[in-house]
Amino acid sequence: MNGGFRGERIGFVRTSEPLPKLRDGEHYLNPHISFDGKYWYLSFAYDNHIIPPRTQKNGVSVGVDLGVKELAVCHGTDGTDTTMRNINKTRKARNLERRLRRQQRKAARQRAHNIDHYQTITGKRRQTRPQTGVDTTIGGMP
Repeated sequence: MNGGFRGERIGFVRTSEPLPKLRDGEHYLNPHISFDGKYWYLSFAYDNHIIPPRTQKNGVSVGVDLGVKELAVCHGTDGTDTTMRNINKTRKARNLERRLRRQQRKAARQRAHNIDHYQTITGKRRQTRPQTGVDTTIGGMP
């Protein structure tokens, strides 16, 4: 079965890419087929059986402190300290966020202008109702 899989109820389904090879007796777990209006998607799970590599223990331990000002501060028992910067606090990130807010306000104003312009052209602007029961004549004379 190159380039697809065999489902229980639907039979053989061809895929654009070959699926991972499974060992004898293994099968895909929890397959799910979805359609987004244009493309079909297949998702599934399977056991990987990869054995992680063994690491040498050298007696050094590491403590990690997660924070707000700094993303993480790593303290090693051998005296090493490493600080990971929070990329959301940089000047570039602040400038990008400011630019995004400005562009979103601009787009909102353009949408509002387009809606008003469309309503003016088509005459679909909501009319205000005249007030009933109010005498608009001067001195009761028509």
